[in-house]
Amino acid sequence: MVRGSQIPTILNHPQQPFSGGRRALSASNLLTWGISLQHPLLPSCRTGFTRCFTLDKPLCSALRHRSRQFFGENGAYYHILLSASASAAVSSANPERMSLDLEKHLTFYGAYHHNSVNVAIHMICVPLLLVSGFALATYTGTLIHTPSWLTVPYLDLNLGTIGALLYASLYLLLEPVAGFVLAAFCIGSTAFVNSWHLRDPTLTFQVALGVHIVCWIAQFIGHGAFEGRAPALVDNLIQAIFLAPMFVWLEMLFKLGYRRELQARVEKAVVKEIAKFEAASKNGKAN
Repeated sequence: MVRGSQIPTILNHPQQPFSGGRRALSASNLLTWGISLQHPLLPSCRTGFTRCFTLDKPLCSALRHRSRQFFGENGAYYHILLSASASAAVSSANPERMSLDLEKHLTFYGAYHHNSVNVAIHMICVPLLLVSGFALATYTGTLIHTPSWLTVPYLDLNLGTIGALLYASLYLLLEPVAGFVLAAFCIGSTAFVNSWHLRDPTLTFQVALGVHIVCWIAQFIGHGAFEGRAPALVDNLIQAIFLAPMFVWLEMLFKLGYRRELQARVEKAVVKEIAKFEAASKNGKAN
């Protein structure tokens, strides 16, 4: 992680006014180069200051506004503002949560799903939520049109199909063996709901929406009545939504003896995370 205290050493520019924004451009380029060296998980850093901070656009706007407000249109000392804000901007990207470390992700999700009843509810509801979510997403219609020779039957590139491809790619990267089966499930289920959408769009929508609502309610009951902890999506929505199907699938495989070493490490880490949560709960600091 690039700290705010480290960045001034990267920016070795004289602290004096400048005109035409040339020093600002030079400073920003040097800053992004320095961050890219220490932050390989942020490849967009190499494409310039604006792209480097695309995950924190309000910060960019505020930075430019404050520069003009205090130092005039020439942007004097703009590089000082850059160094002061870089730590927050890089932190907003949070590369640790963006990583493909399966064990860390399973530990994060498992800490919210340790009660056997709650896990059972999720093992039923998560696949239904995934398929019904794909079904609802097919109602965007085709978003990307492809030539007939490139179009796969029942896999027109609507939001449902695009989402399934994204999920499938993620699971293959996280765990190639188990992920391959789960990726095939994502693509196959999307083709299935696309076919039903074409046959009876009204009924498909009603069933998908009903299943989606019921499953969400069931999962919240599982957390409230049995787990005694808010769902993982409260802390990290994107991570929880993408990880849930993989967690459920691996829970099934673990029961069949798949990757026992990984299972043991995850369970040990989950117990530690739950202990931290319970300790924080006593102090009134946990969710």
